[in-house]
Amino acid sequence: MKRFDDPPEPPSEDVTITLEGGYLEMRWNRYDDEAEAFAKTVFRTLFKTAIDRFITVERKSRRALSARPWRNRRYGGAGRRAEAWALARRHNYFFAGRLKKPASYPFAPHEIFSPAELAKWRADEKTAFAAHLDWVKQQSRAAFEQAESRRRDE
Repeated sequence: MKRFDDPPEPPSEDVTITLEGGYLEMRWNRYDDEAEAFAKTVFRTLFKTAIDRFITVERKSRRALSARPWRNRRYGGAGRRAEAWALARRHNYFFAGRLKKPASYPFAPHEIFSPAELAKWRADEKTAFAAHLDWVKQQSRAAFEQAESRRRDE
């Protein structure tokens, strides 16, 4: 296992490196007030030593979708060393379904989508998703028809 003391070096400055983490789950009996208090104390302590505000970045252009950071402690946090790693180089990102940068990353104004660009990007994403969904349905239908044909031939 590679330690984080020695982060990976990219072969060139344009290479994107993503840090994908695991997840922490705390469960307790909802009728046990002491266990709940303990779990919440652990959670609060954890987030005092971590960041939980991120800016989502578009994969192809590597531009921020918005200058406004996204925050949801239930779904994300990163330690200070991971934050330093992500801030050290433009193409170092966290990955949680989409590329993320810490909210403290200094994006230049031209690296952030304007509202019009964001609306167009979202429309393009929706169109691409619909096209992919149609393709999946078509593949599924073809596989079903092929299986039905084989069943009839037997």
